[in-house]
Amino acid sequence: MKFKKSIILFGIIVLVIILFRGHIYRALVNYREIGIREPVRVTNKDIIREINNRIDDRKLDLEEIANISQEIAKDKLKFTFKKTSHNPNVVYDMGEANCMGYSSLCNAIGNFIIKKQKDEDRYVARHIYGKLEIFGIDLNGLFKSNFFKTHDYNEIREYKANRSIFFDPSIGDYLKIKKVSSKE
Repeated sequence: MKFKKSIILFGIIVLVIILFRGHIYRALVNYREIGIREPVRVTNKDIIREINNRIDDRKLDLEEIANISQEIAKDKLKFTFKKTSHNPNVVYDMGEANCMGYSSLCNAIGNFIIKKQKDEDRYVARHIYGKLEIFGIDLNGLFKSNFFKTHDYNEIREYKANRSIFFDPSIGDYLKIKKVSSKE
């Protein structure tokens, strides 16, 4: 009887973790901004075609810009620990990227959509690099490899509403977490 109750309790705990993984992740993990990477303009015709197919000339809001950027990256890329290009036009064709390549592609897509909608005075997409912290402990500092020195993520900011969405497309691809928490 105790074994059956333990299995049921374990199942409930796993279900709660799965259902609320985004909230749990944001509560435990903070992204601390160190700097901004320069944006790279989309020139790859395949990326432009993919964006246009997904937006259908609709006027997108902050959430939709972030979601479409992540969806395209998730659908096209596979994560690698290898050193790869950070140019989104190249990464898209290669089909694999590390966290910098994922974020570079999302940033380029976000800025392309913002420019296409003529919303540069309303929104901005930023490619950020920083540190991951759990309870104030720098996770990046626990690794000796330069690969883990920093971690890249993105922000889509709406100026007038002073509102931002932060997301980590490489984490989002694997854990299905669409937003993260960040502090400067």
